[in-house]
Amino acid sequence: MDGSISRLGGLISGGVLARALTPAVTTFPARTRSLRDRTTDATNELGVTARAAGAGLGALARRLSAVREAAARLSLGTANGAFAARRMTSAAAGVVSGTASVNAARHKFIVQVTSVAAAQVDLTTPKAASASTGINPGANTLTITTGGKTTAFTFEIAARYTQLETLTNLAWRIKAANVGVRARVISQDVGGTPGAARGSDRRDAAFAVQDRSGNLVAALEAGTVAATASNAHASVDGTPYASATNQIQVPAGNVALAVRQTTAEAVSLRVESDVPGVLAAVQRLAESLNALGEGGSESDAQAGSAVRTALLAAAAIPPRRRGPRAHRDRAGRD
Repeated sequence: MDGSISRLGGLISGGVLARALTPAVTTFPARTRSLRDRTTDATNELGVTARAAGAGLGALARRLSAVREAAARLSLGTANGAFAARRMTSAAAGVVSGTASVNAARHKFIVQVTSVAAAQVDLTTPKAASASTGINPGANTLTITTGGKTTAFTFEIAARYTQLETLTNLAWRIKAANVGVRARVISQDVGGTPGAARGSDRRDAAFAVQDRSGNLVAALEAGTVAATASNAHASVDGTPYASATNQIQVPAGNVALAVRQTTAEAVSLRVESDVPGVLAAVQRLAESLNALGEGGSESDAQAGSAVRTALLAAAAIPPRRRGPRAHRDRAGRD
């Protein structure tokens, strides 16, 4: 065991692994990238050593993997790294908010919302809950067409069915079919005169309700359009955008806006670095490095501490030059 740990420590502090690193690094992301690379090599070597020696080094290998993952999160060039992440803040989040893609340019957007998207809504004619429907008894088939697709629904109507029973069954069948239209039974006043309201699941999905056989739609007057579908409209930095939903994509800035209300005045939104995310990633890296010095036994803890010391030394910034050139540079700046 001791010989294996010594060999691993030697590989980390110099030789094969040291030659794989850039000798001088001057930025935090570069140091974490160095730490990631060094830890990757150390983890691989640890696996070989453990297999060769039959040693119980699995826990240390797992802790090294945690360091590698945490360091990768803080390395430049990582696809979903902390430094590539962006956060978008809004001066009026209840009106319009947004999200930014990784590596989106830092920018202040000026947004004006002139309309929000709205779904089509159909209403039946309200009647008392216990009223008869006027629908012909027997099989009645209606169709709902949306997005170019037509779905048929057949209902067996008994003469005894009330308005409430019929509408409840209708709403349940439409909901269960998942055709892009939702339905519910509503009461318009204290007296309880239920009607069916149907709205499209998508803001851009206009739909049509028709009788195919029987008179269910005609008797309920279910094809009455109470509100038509409409698009959202907004300007972003003076450029107009329209969307069939309340999500507006702005390709030029790699951002997506969520509009909720029209704006009397323009709203500013900022794309910034995700500083809280970076700080959290730094915290995870510190915790994973500290965990290297922990172990179930004293020898495990000592081995982890030695590896941690070597890793930190490998990623450290070289000392600043203090020779004549440094003095000349300082004198030139003065």
